[in-house]
Amino acid sequence: MAGSPRAYDIVLYGATGFTGELTARELAKRQEVHDFAWAIAGRNYEKLHALKDDLDEHYGVNVDVIVADSSLPSQLDEMARATRVVISTVGPYMQYGPPLVEACVENGTDYIDLTGEGGFVDDMATEYNEEAMDTGARIVNCCGYDSIPADLGTRLTVEQLPADGPIEVYSFATFGSKSGRFSNPFNSISGGTWASAIGFMNFSEPLRARRAIARANFMAGSDRRLRAAAPILRRSPNAGYWGIPLPIIDVEIVLRSAAANERYGPDFTYGHHAEIPSSYLPLLPAGAMGMGGLFMAAQIPMTRSFLLSLKSSGDGPDAETRRDNMFKTTFLGRGGGKEVITQISGGDPGYGDTSKMLAETALCLVEDGRKTPQTAGVLTPVMATGMALEERLNKSGIVFEVLSEETSKSAA
Repeated sequence: MAGSPRAYDIVLYGATGFTGELTARELAKRQEVHDFAWAIAGRNYEKLHALKDDLDEHYGVNVDVIVADSSLPSQLDEMARATRVVISTVGPYMQYGPPLVEACVENGTDYIDLTGEGGFVDDMATEYNEEAMDTGARIVNCCGYDSIPADLGTRLTVEQLPADGPIEVYSFATFGSKSGRFSNPFNSISGGTWASAIGFMNFSEPLRARRAIARANFMAGSDRRLRAAAPILRRSPNAGYWGIPLPIIDVEIVLRSAAANERYGPDFTYGHHAEIPSSYLPLLPAGAMGMGGLFMAAQIPMTRSFLLSLKSSGDGPDAETRRDNMFKTTFLGRGGGKEVITQISGGDPGYGDTSKMLAETALCLVEDGRKTPQTAGVLTPVMATGMALEERLNKSGIVFEVLSEETSKSAA
């Protein structure tokens, strides 16, 4: 971008991985209408130059290449100093992420990723929030399917409700096939999301999550209260469907966004659910037993390694399957005697639309300075972008809608 004091506006780190390459293509498409300087980065020189040539051939863009290894802090530091924003698709983040976050914080460079690893997000907030505030760096975790639909969708829902009283928001997430043909749900889950899910399956995770929510309440101040909804089965606003509680990082991200903004009200509750048809309810006991078995298997090092091997970071559905995949998250909000239903919908959640979310979040940080909150630190997507990102995602085919508004029949 003209006038930028650094060589690049965006550096995409991990560009030759499955999600990284899709994100590179999304950035290349956007360069047709956006004026920004960018580079692709990673540790493999040959793969990076093969991707560079492919982007030139298919999109007519000439991107630079940066070789940087996550085990070499000096290379990460040089990369961070050269750009305004780093997009990282290199996981597992607990293993590879901290040195890059440190480099970005020290150089006042914005950073975004697609992690869903609660421990990593907690560690980065504890270790780097104050220093990032001092250097002006915005460290924004969870900028993919984990947790942008939940975070931005909740903010959209809250905006429709009065802010002077208690607010409750419940989300109901589903994904499948646009064509109606059988779709293997596991195929739509990214390797990073799968690794995060296995990471949540440990006995210490509930305590870690409670501590994260307690920190969000401390952020909010003594005159406000933030709560995770009770983990119970709930009726979805979509007729014929129910929601199974999902205790994943989306809950913590939404509550942190709520802590930073009084618009969420003095008493805010959020619940995150997977949506299932009513006809599946008789299968829940068997499903619960299966999840229990999976949880126990994840405690044993050998079976845990096997489970993680089922979905590597380089795996993903082919282009035809990605085009057919879809996601939908419906939000039910209540507050001040009013009830509202909103929805976010899009395409392939784990890969295709996650790459869109990463690209648009980076461009939002680069281009939308006047529309975004003037803040720094370790942030959620909403804390970093306000509602500016919603406009960008809408234009990219991820649809935000207010479906209905009415006087609430019940506050329960």
